[in-house]
Amino acid sequence: MQEAFFIMNKKKTIIEIMSLTLFIVLSGFFCWFQLNKGNNENKDDEISKQNIQKTPLVREAVKSDTKTIEDIPLSIEYFGDMKFCEFLSRYDENDDQKLSYMERLKVTRIILSDNPKREVEEINGIKERQQAGEDTEEQAKEELEEDAQEETEDLEEMKVTEGREKETDDIVEIRGLEYFPHLRLLDVSHSKVHHLILTSRNSLTSIYANNCEFDTFDLSGCTELVRLECTTSMFRNFSVQNNRKLKELICSDCNIEELLLMYHENLEFLDCSQNELRTLILPVNSQLSYLKCDHNK
Repeated sequence: MQEAFFIMNKKKTIIEIMSLTLFIVLSGFFCWFQLNKGNNENKDDEISKQNIQKTPLVREAVKSDTKTIEDIPLSIEYFGDMKFCEFLSRYDENDDQKLSYMERLKVTRIILSDNPKREVEEINGIKERQQAGEDTEEQAKEELEEDAQEETEDLEEMKVTEGREKETDDIVEIRGLEYFPHLRLLDVSHSKVHHLILTSRNSLTSIYANNCEFDTFDLSGCTELVRLECTTSMFRNFSVQNNRKLKELICSDCNIEELLLMYHENLEFLDCSQNELRTLILPVNSQLSYLKCDHNK
């Protein structure tokens, strides 16, 4: 009996050892499979990113874009205002509530204003320069064609906005424009935007912000900005110290008390009239050809 009992215990021990060994082997295989699967997915993602970067449309943009080429969710975490996210959803071509890199590359201008007067003034300005002999006929024609195309795009943008029952009226905060590598123009004139927060480096060259009331106005990331127009607007703090490539600055009737432009050597046109200016500092080596600063203290 004792010998039989011993043999049974021995068999039971062998079975337990075999079971434990099988469990360890299967667990190790499962861990290896999951790790290998993750590595393959990472490799696929990397190949996908490389393929995107090799396409002719984005090759140059990728070189200068410091932001991710991953999809960007349309959320307040990235763009600050849910209404602004809804506005940006027009660029979401596959309706996945994200903006892919390719979708973001196509955005060159964001128009929240319903005032087309600016485009008309610019075209008239080209005609005046042509009459004064400053532009050749061919240059004027090219500029007129470009501006006509831009005006058409703006009007189409406005029609879309009107069709969505003035969805731009409720936008109070704008941020996250660094995710659009080809974005050149932003127009928030006559809007209810109170917070314009552009602290990360972006590609904007023109900003129009006329007739607005800003609690936050930070353009420190707009290092490529060439034109800023913000007449008849109110600011808690107004500064363009980081926007050293500015050529045109129009900030009349804004209650500005101090304007420090000592490093803005590219500035050619400045209208800071009808403010509360106590301090105005211009660069020593100035390119300024037009200055209007009347009706200040």
